[in-house]
Amino acid sequence: MADSSVYYNSTNGHYYKWVSQGGITWQQAKTLAEGSVLNGTTGYLATVTTAQEMSFIDSTVFASGRPDNTYIGGSDALEEGVWRWVTGPEGDLNNGTGTIFFNAGTYVGEKAADWQPNSGGYTSGGDYLYLYSWWEAKFNPSNNSLGSPSSGGPQGYLVEWGGPSIQVEGEYEFVAFELSDGTTKIATGSRDSSGLWVYQWQDHVPLTSSVLNAYTFEHTSQVISATSSFNQRLQLVKDEFGNSANIAEFNDLKDLSLIIDADDLVDYLDLKEVNLDNIPNYTEELPYANEGPFVTYNGQISHSGLTSDRQYFISAHDGLVPSGWLAFDEIDGNIINLGSWYYDRQVLAKIDLTQSFTISNTSTNSSPTLSSKTLSLAENSVARSELRRNTNLQPDR
Repeated sequence: MADSSVYYNSTNGHYYKWVSQGGITWQQAKTLAEGSVLNGTTGYLATVTTAQEMSFIDSTVFASGRPDNTYIGGSDALEEGVWRWVTGPEGDLNNGTGTIFFNAGTYVGEKAADWQPNSGGYTSGGDYLYLYSWWEAKFNPSNNSLGSPSSGGPQGYLVEWGGPSIQVEGEYEFVAFELSDGTTKIATGSRDSSGLWVYQWQDHVPLTSSVLNAYTFEHTSQVISATSSFNQRLQLVKDEFGNSANIAEFNDLKDLSLIIDADDLVDYLDLKEVNLDNIPNYTEELPYANEGPFVTYNGQISHSGLTSDRQYFISAHDGLVPSGWLAFDEIDGNIINLGSWYYDRQVLAKIDLTQSFTISNTSTNSSPTLSSKTLSLAENSVARSELRRNTNLQPDR
């Protein structure tokens, strides 16, 4: 069911919601706003950057009446008198110091609103920003008072959802995006309250560079023999995930662990979720440490490079050095280990999604529009679900 208190601005593609809550600091309001998720997108204290946006907020969000002393995402705490938008996509710019919108008595860029003269305007002190002090559509510094609005305290805060949104063909727990500026951004996937699979940026991402590559890792539903060849394993991942998939290389996972916390990577790869009947538990404390899918290591599927020898696989080890089998490599102090053994397993696939995503950048003042690609991926979620039901695996989380 749609939230009737959320309002959509068709001009910039952003959503807004006012939350009535007094007796909190600006920092607390910021934390609460960033804990608000709408359609897979994280919220932030609103950044009112244009006159159109101010007009929309005033005429639509507060059509039934203006509040008093509403926190929004501006601050001059870094440098007195230099007001910045320090939340949302604007807050991530300029090495995380935010986007200056007012300096030395002058607006930088478009003026969205006047300053409230009743309290001395921008010179009145206070490091954080109110909107609607004295019920007027103007900016006013806040000194973080916890009193009533009449004594300078807040009546509530304004949440905004915007910035780049992401759609990916397929249901994956995460997708990595390699950008032309050399950075990699992560979107995580989950099912929302309405049952839809949605993707959410791991942080507020001002995508100022184009996407070069997008990919994820996912293990197959089916188990394959330890005596299978490289080509047989490759065919298995392509049959399940499409021609853009290949057998995952351990060194690619190591690179990814520089961006994603290793414990999160364990979760995304389901390294503790799969329980194959043919593989004995490692220990009572780490029953999953013998489990895990096949991978390649330096392009090889087995320790000696021969399919009849011990086969490379990864497993979760919770930071403990393996005992009883040889670890050839590890990630983040043995959170994930690379071993080799004879058991039949699933195969970990690296799936190229570069042709299978759409990114819409709706920000009007921070980031250029990215090129979008919407080609279909040869993965069938229904077929994958059927495969899971026909195996002896525990269901994925």
